[in-house]
Amino acid sequence: MTPKSWRKSSRSNSGPGQCVEVGTLDGTWIAVRDSKLTTTVDFPTLTVPATDWASLLTDIQASHLD
Repeated sequence: MTPKSWRKSSRSNSGPGQCVEVGTLDGTWIAVRDSKLTTTVDFPTLTVPATDWASLLTDIQASHLD
């Protein structure tokens, strides 16, 4: 399963292969990939539950993972 679109941080530069990209699969799963591997035919993608992704982002924003 592949997201309809991928997005990356607005702080990422415009060069290829410099960031992590994320996409929503079906509202309940998030796909994560390394942008430098997107030119390969079968690039690896990590999928995580959307609730776990949201918890990770909350912890990062609250500096709980320092």
